[in-house]
Amino acid sequence: MTCAVICDRLTYSWPDGTIALAGLDAAFGGGRTGLIGRNGSGKSTLLRLVAGHLTPTSGTVAVDGDVGYLAQSLPLATGATVAELLGIDRVRAALHVIEAGRATEVDFAEVGDDWDIEERALAHLNRFGVDLAPPAGCPWVSTGPLKNRRGRTASGASIGDRRAEGHGGHGGRAGAPGGVGDMEYPASSGEEGWSGEQKEPVGAAGSPLDRRVATLSGGETVLTALAGIALRRPAITLLDEPTNNLDRSARERLYRAVEHWPGVLIVVSHDTELLELVDQIAELRDGGLRTWGGNFCDYTEQLAVEQEAARRTVRAAEAEVRREKRQLAEAQIKLARRVRFGQKKYDTKREPRVIMNQRKREAQVSAGKHRILLEDRLTEAREGLDVAEDTMRDDPAIRIDLPHTEVPAGQDVLRLDTWTPGEGATRPPESTCGGRGTPPTVANGRLYLRGPERVAITGPNGSGKTTLLRAIVAAVGGDRPEPSGHTSPVRVAHVIDRVGYLPQRLDNLDEGLSVLDNLRVAAPSAGVQDLRAGLARFLLRGDRVEQRVADLSGGERFRVALARILLADEPPRLLILDEPTNNLDLESREQLVRALNVYRGALLVVGHDHAFLAQVGAGRRWVVERDRPPVEAEPVRTPLSG
Repeated sequence: MTCAVICDRLTYSWPDGTIALAGLDAAFGGGRTGLIGRNGSGKSTLLRLVAGHLTPTSGTVAVDGDVGYLAQSLPLATGATVAELLGIDRVRAALHVIEAGRATEVDFAEVGDDWDIEERALAHLNRFGVDLAPPAGCPWVSTGPLKNRRGRTASGASIGDRRAEGHGGHGGRAGAPGGVGDMEYPASSGEEGWSGEQKEPVGAAGSPLDRRVATLSGGETVLTALAGIALRRPAITLLDEPTNNLDRSARERLYRAVEHWPGVLIVVSHDTELLELVDQIAELRDGGLRTWGGNFCDYTEQLAVEQEAARRTVRAAEAEVRREKRQLAEAQIKLARRVRFGQKKYDTKREPRVIMNQRKREAQVSAGKHRILLEDRLTEAREGLDVAEDTMRDDPAIRIDLPHTEVPAGQDVLRLDTWTPGEGATRPPESTCGGRGTPPTVANGRLYLRGPERVAITGPNGSGKTTLLRAIVAAVGGDRPEPSGHTSPVRVAHVIDRVGYLPQRLDNLDEGLSVLDNLRVAAPSAGVQDLRAGLARFLLRGDRVEQRVADLSGGERFRVALARILLADEPPRLLILDEPTNNLDLESREQLVRALNVYRGALLVVGHDHAFLAQVGAGRRWVVERDRPPVEAEPVRTPLSG
């Protein structure tokens, strides 16, 4: 099989000396590859090296073809246009110059064979489900591309102008592709390196391609960038966590695109539904890359079989070590007996001293050889055990028991009054989402959460899911929720008194305090040893608990936030989680699932990851639509859950 990407002893160090990758040998062939690994293992760094956005410290990356790259974040300016994000702004500008009769050879060279670029761009956007019809009253037409002080357009081309030169290269890269995501767009036109100068409009006024990216949702932005890559049909496409922060609708469109993606696709993701669509899994672990045939389900099955075989090998090796130890001990006992018997014969002078001395020397030599043989066999057995143990994955697991979080079946945990605007229901002006004002005169419905039920909350981005969660949390203390930009047709009529809330951004942690001190705030009555023991169950041990939260990895920060809630003096009987799997690697995700599955209270979780929602036992679902009341819906279903 021809490999599209080859890494030879690839090493990359950050400017502070931190080694991200060391001597990595890897190869990616055709089809779709899911790249997985722990946070911090170097997955994103590897993609950036392949895309040419980073230069290796040593070793080489060779690519066979041009590369399209979608980074985790798209730092776009508010003034950037859809055309810029698609990477067709220069071609469009040249086309319109040609149409105006002012063309030069440079313009014709820029257009090349792309005379129908606008039509193809709109067709690709339609294929990806991106609706560019402007929101009512939204001024989305650009007044022209932003330019830097050198006069260069802030192009967001998904594919660079440089083409790969096939396998080869020196000191780093063969070929120099471009990508989406490292486009240095400022937050505003006045930022360093950019002037506020703008040119006359490009293209016909009102063209959807001139719509500002700032008016798109996060999901539309990602899908538009993906459409730009597909438009250029690169030989190799790199996607870094493409489903992060996408709502369900956008995820499903991306899944469909990935399922039929042409060429070579390498996607970094912790989204197990997305990983079910790939042809092979490449795992970056302990500084090496290993490829497994099949999708994520196949990978987990193969890994389980391998680990079971490894456990059997370890048990056999342990038994061999015990046997060799026993034989060595028995041999030493026999030798000691012989020594005592010989000494007794020597002392009683039963035989001539010369003969006894000769036999003593011969016995010592024989015993020494036998002991060395047995010790060598024991050493070999121990080495065999070490080799067997190296094949075992000692992935730690969160182990907690939370009896005080239990909620009796049937107890009212949460009650929401809902109404539908425009259908005769009235409500007082002050009773916004979560307000405790006078209830509506006519309520259309009521939602309950009783006992240790688990409810998933789903809905499009911007529909008010987080607003609803904040309102519930605010209602515990009788507070009014902060204004959210729009009122929600729901009132928190009742909520249980002990509520734990894990926000999406983990902003409930004090970045300047240590891990231990963050927990001490939530559990002031606990002693230091109890706090340390509790943190150890969340895999936070030793000196790590003295580290500042700001210095922790994303997975560690998440475990601290979860420990702070669940190990509080009064642990919650209602746990509320907002998109908890965002930016968690697969290992941290699995640890979270285990922790939630031993939690005995009620659970309310916002998420677009249906596989995760099914794993934590979310047997009910509320769907939230903007300016509409939450409604009960069918539980989430995944391909694996039926």
